[in-house]
Amino acid sequence: MIDMACEAEVGRVDDAPADWGDFVCSDDEVDIEEVAELPEEYEQGLFYPICIGEVLAGNYRIKHKLGHSGFSTVWMAHDISDNRDVALKILRPGGAAGHTFLLRRADHDHYRVLVLPLQGPNLRDYSRDMSVVARWSAAKQLLQALRSLHDGGVVHGDLTSANVMCSLQLLETCSTTTEKYKYLGRPQKMPIPADPLWEEGQLVMSMSPRKSLIKQIHNASLSYSSDMWNYMCLMVKALGPVPAPWRDSYKGGGQCNESWYDQSRAPDPNWALEARVAQAGDDNCPMEQQLVLSILRKGLPYLPEDRLAAAQLLEDASFRAIMDMYGL
Repeated sequence: MIDMACEAEVGRVDDAPADWGDFVCSDDEVDIEEVAELPEEYEQGLFYPICIGEVLAGNYRIKHKLGHSGFSTVWMAHDISDNRDVALKILRPGGAAGHTFLLRRADHDHYRVLVLPLQGPNLRDYSRDMSVVARWSAAKQLLQALRSLHDGGVVHGDLTSANVMCSLQLLETCSTTTEKYKYLGRPQKMPIPADPLWEEGQLVMSMSPRKSLIKQIHNASLSYSSDMWNYMCLMVKALGPVPAPWRDSYKGGGQCNESWYDQSRAPDPNWALEARVAQAGDDNCPMEQQLVLSILRKGLPYLPEDRLAAAQLLEDASFRAIMDMYGL
């Protein structure tokens, strides 16, 4: 078990203090509050309070905030001993093990920290700036990664665009934090009020995706087909009614909507796959649109047994035709 060093004891400083980001004015704090985790989650001991510029475990200097979820916060840090940047995923108390170290608070809660390779940006934030060729290349690489996981007997279970990371090769040439902030943006911070029972920390702007998996809310276990659903998933309205036999197995909280299972209900034409593909691909030729529709329909059936596996989709004629169109 290793305690976190306080900010006054961060040790070697290789950048000016200004490189630890900027505190926003009170008028701008609402912008951080809208996208960051709740401050009270720190007060309740659910998250470990962090100040950018601190050193954890005597070795990992916090440089930036990468994101958060309901179970963890993720920070960019510099590994002082190995002279490299890493990602630190700080789990809520009771998190799973791995390549980790422990942080302890005065109230004796323990927070496991996973040391991971630094990656980013995620596909959710980066895809809007990607060319069509780059998007299809990413789709192929992701499908190949899924096939490797499934061949190894692993179900991802939480495949979202926010969990698909690109490489940060540009940062490898940056020698200072100031240079890295030119690519990442400077941290925008606001203080978390310090209580005598808690350590002082900072709330730093980041975003977190909301995820949903229809199979989970119908009391079914995760499987390879769950990953394929997430890989292909669009709005449920595009797909028509949920299979009637699932009506009695709903476990999503609250009351289920009986209209979901009405087999006579037709999809909303504004949300039909054809309309979605047409809206998203103004420059697509009709042949390409038909290929895209063919791929989506093979990956989006409600019933898991009707979906193609990752390996099957990689060999699918429509998928291969799209790859050939873009030389991938």
